[in-house]
Amino acid sequence: MSQVTPGYVFTGATDPITYAKLNLLGQPTVASVADSDVTTSKIANGAVTTAKLATGAVTTAKIADGSITTALILDQAITTAKLVTSTSSSTGVTSVKIADDAVTTAKILNDAVTTAKIVDLAVTTAKINDGAVTTDKLVTSTSTSTGVTTVKIADDAVTSAKLADDLDINGLTIPTGYVFVNSWRNDTITATTAINPTLANVRFWEITTTATITTSTASTAGQEMTVVMYNNLTGSVITFSTGFITAGTFTLTTTAKYYTIGFVSNGTNLIEKGRTVGALG
Repeated sequence: MSQVTPGYVFTGATDPITYAKLNLLGQPTVASVADSDVTTSKIANGAVTTAKLATGAVTTAKIADGSITTALILDQAITTAKLVTSTSSSTGVTSVKIADDAVTTAKILNDAVTTAKIVDLAVTTAKINDGAVTTDKLVTSTSTSTGVTTVKIADDAVTSAKLADDLDINGLTIPTGYVFVNSWRNDTITATTAINPTLANVRFWEITTTATITTSTASTAGQEMTVVMYNNLTGSVITFSTGFITAGTFTLTTTAKYYTIGFVSNGTNLIEKGRTVGALG
């Protein structure tokens, strides 16, 4: 092997042996190390620092299972795409991974809360929107279920319009248009007056003129009506015309006195069944 003899003087880059070629410390140079010569056993523990790793050099295969701890994950680094989709064979974000009160309204998909998701008795009054309970939402009363009970109905809430026609109460049928006994009504009587006999079965008339009385509608057969008249006109004559069958006109001879006349309906007309012979009071 050729050697540099003592006393040799380097003259520059044209010398056959440059300064870069010299191994002054007796160590191998980078150029003298062949590819793949540095094996695992040649690298000291802890010798491969971050600076020694090329960008993208640490691949999935290089990372041991279970070695990525919480401290190694950057905050906000786990995006939606990184989460496993829950299927029959894999589980995504489980209940224990969700903090209490973390699921806000915005996180719940429309129509996602099904009946099975609502705890029994969890829907309180405050949760029900005004006007939200429609007829279809009420249970139909049967032998095994109860709908709207008596205590749920406010006093005076059941009006006449709420009662069905031909209502049957414990076997007592109330026909349409039937007037209950002792219902009182004050009628204003003019020279020609039409009354509705279905509005009340006791009528009070203050008489200040001779008058002709008719009915505007027929009453239910069997319904009775009593008329109490207080006369303020001497010799006033009351004629019962269309809708009445009477013994004739009714002359009220004395003022400041009461007169009565009674009727019973045959379903078409009110038929007279009696009147006072003289004045009362």
